[in-house]
Amino acid sequence: MNPIQEVNSPYIVEVTLDNVRDLIQQSMERPVVFDFWADWCAPCKALLPVLSKLAVEYNGGFILAKVDTEDQALAQIVMQFGIRSLPTVYVLHNGQPVDGFSGAQPESEIRKLLNKYCQPVQETEAELSAKEQAEQLIEAGQLEQAKMLLNDALGESPEDYELFLMQANVCAQLGDAESAKAIINGLPHDHKNSAKAKEVLARLSFSEIIKDAPDLATLEAAVEEDGSHSQARFWLAGRLVMAGNYEEAMKQLLTLMRQDRGYGDDTARKTLVKLFDMLGNENPLVGTYRRKLYQALY
Repeated sequence: MNPIQEVNSPYIVEVTLDNVRDLIQQSMERPVVFDFWADWCAPCKALLPVLSKLAVEYNGGFILAKVDTEDQALAQIVMQFGIRSLPTVYVLHNGQPVDGFSGAQPESEIRKLLNKYCQPVQETEAELSAKEQAEQLIEAGQLEQAKMLLNDALGESPEDYELFLMQANVCAQLGDAESAKAIINGLPHDHKNSAKAKEVLARLSFSEIIKDAPDLATLEAAVEEDGSHSQARFWLAGRLVMAGNYEEAMKQLLTLMRQDRGYGDDTARKTLVKLFDMLGNENPLVGTYRRKLYQALY
């Protein structure tokens, strides 16, 4: 944890090369405030608590994205934004920088800027349960944030076994099969043998597919850009399975099989059949896509 990170919130994100594209995409739905800072910068340390407080108060009205300019891996991002002094703040909206400022600013001025693009979410509208918040984060691909939120929720509700199953599912999606198995094995007998627990464990068999894969948003962009990229499409199917989006995973595997039957020694077909076996014949998707598979083969 960096020295000036004090607030944990699903709406405060550390920028990395892996999530920057996703953050820009999120700005199509709500503003993303990029804060460029450095640990040696005293005004940065004054500004960040104000921005963090507002991110919590606005409760999803905007995302605060913190960029550590001393991280050499982020040098290209710093250069692309044309950062010349610290702190510098840019507001991205609809994928484009639309506003910003340099230097520490009073809270009242920052509120005026934010209110051009968003408003605080009223508590009556924003009282989502930990499960609902985690589900939203998982759907958005913010798995680390979902994991932190679930850890906090379990500290308050240590006997909420649905939260444990969600936590195991997040670990599985992050490729941490060992932790996912340990969580499920630690559950009481009835919960350990529930359909949801069995589904998470079965899904772990797909974790090897995505072991070296980029994140979901990156893969979706790669496939959209080049529909013949077999490896990206196969990884995308694996990511979709881990995220529980089985129908879209089946579509991707079926497309891959039709386009490149020889890929990985007929891996697309074999993986599709493996997915059928995981879900079971009672799942309506299995019947539908077995027919589609048969039609594609014959």
